[in-house]
Amino acid sequence: MNKILHRYLFRENLYYLGMLLASGLSIYLLIDFLDRVDDFISAEVGLGVVLKYYLYKTPLIISQILPAVFLLSVVLQLGMMIRNRELLSLKSNSITTRTIAVFFVFYAFLWAGGQLFFSQYFGTTGMEKSELLWEEEVRDKDLSERTLHDLWFREGDRFVHLERVTPARERGRGIEIYEVPGSRSLSMIIRARSFSVTDSGWRLEQVRIVEPGRFSTRAQETKSVQFETDIHDFLRVNSDIPPQSLSLFRLGNLIQKLSRSGSNVERLRTVWHSKLSYAASLVVMALIGVALVTLVGNIYFLVVLSLVLVFVYYAGFVLGTGLGENGVLPPMIAAWAPDVFLAAAAAAVVGLKAD
Repeated sequence: MNKILHRYLFRENLYYLGMLLASGLSIYLLIDFLDRVDDFISAEVGLGVVLKYYLYKTPLIISQILPAVFLLSVVLQLGMMIRNRELLSLKSNSITTRTIAVFFVFYAFLWAGGQLFFSQYFGTTGMEKSELLWEEEVRDKDLSERTLHDLWFREGDRFVHLERVTPARERGRGIEIYEVPGSRSLSMIIRARSFSVTDSGWRLEQVRIVEPGRFSTRAQETKSVQFETDIHDFLRVNSDIPPQSLSLFRLGNLIQKLSRSGSNVERLRTVWHSKLSYAASLVVMALIGVALVTLVGNIYFLVVLSLVLVFVYYAGFVLGTGLGENGVLPPMIAAWAPDVFLAAAAAAVVGLKAD
């Protein structure tokens, strides 16, 4: 009996999910195009650029709207089963609400894994390409000229301040290196007017070296120093191109590298956790869908309530990630709080009704 029921629920949900996903994607693309059409016209880009931009962006859009679409598909499916008295028939055959909830939770886990893989492989790649195309073709920005200011990083016993650097050119102006062996006392300060990054190391020009312990200062034309830190990595923290365009694996590697250099990576840690929590939100949506059906029987009211809860989730997700990125909340709590709160509330409702 359960196998037949599972196949039926699976087949019906795929129908609703596919229909809603196609509708949601079409509406999203239309609204986004209307919002950007003036920019496309002003930039005088061709139709090919516009189509390429949305081709790159489509995987990301699907990943973004999937949780909301999944909730609506569950609600519509179960709402129609209520209207057709199918749920009543199942209950008369000892099929409880908890049984249906368990199916949708496991089913949602499969979709969550698919969403995570799809978003991290196709979504991030497409997002990076669409953002680059937007910056270069529409906004006419030369990304090779992106310049960062006032950067700090740590490497071993050295604390480094970069006044200005253009990573693509691997050159910068104004560098200060403070050497603090064993974190005891300042032993040396190296200042240079300009620097460049070469295969053999960082080449400092117009250098002045100060040794406080010896009360000495000396100048030299050039000096070579070695750093493992890659200045290109700082673009992910300071660039207009968001860190969300990085996959979990690349983002994790970047966090480790920047953490070792002493950089503030709260924003990146929050993004890393938010990628996982957003995929897990499909399980939350499954619980919410079953909980709503146990409380409300009117399908129209169910849809309205679903949209309200989707808005509540997205508002909580945006607020939480914003607080995490700004260091107000720990990244894990900031990213996972909306999932945990709504999942607990929905599970409590399902448990009470099942009893």
